[in-house]
Amino acid sequence: METSQRAMDTTENHQRPEGYAMYDYEMHQMRAAELAQEAAHRRLVREARRTRAAARRSARDEAEGRVIAELGRTRFTRAA
Repeated sequence: METSQRAMDTTENHQRPEGYAMYDYEMHQMRAAELAQEAAHRRLVREARRTRAAARRSARDEAEGRVIAELGRTRFTRAA
């Protein structure tokens, strides 16, 4: 056979080595696990943000909170 004919035969009949499909499957499983972990992290962050926002909203509505000085009055007396 000629070298060009041999090259054609090897490209046409190219088969993956044994175990290659398992490697693809394992890579897919690892990527799927990474995506699931990333999604769980994003859900946790979103839940924490919602909790903090709810705490701020409820703190605004409560009677106790920051002390706001009335206009024209200060908290401290004037120094001599």
